[in-house]
Amino acid sequence: MPIILSVFLLCSCSSSISDCHVVDKEYEPSCTEIILMPNGNGGMYPMPMYEPEHFIITIEGRDEKGRVKRRTVEVYETVYNETEIGDTWEE
Repeated sequence: MPIILSVFLLCSCSSSISDCHVVDKEYEPSCTEIILMPNGNGGMYPMPMYEPEHFIITIEGRDEKGRVKRRTVEVYETVYNETEIGDTWEE
């Protein structure tokens, strides 16, 4: 039930913003962090945690009441590279 509700809320939010334009682009490179995990014997062991790269676009538009709204969208690398700030964003 929570997953269905989340999908519904995401869809309802995206449809309420119109006349969207790209106002920002952000690239977050991949990284690996080492975290310490308990081993069950009272000790700790290092465990690498990999975070993949992210391509993020911020869009701005107006809702049904004319208020300005902003939203971030994670996109594929090809979409990120083809998109420029100021472009019209359509979903």
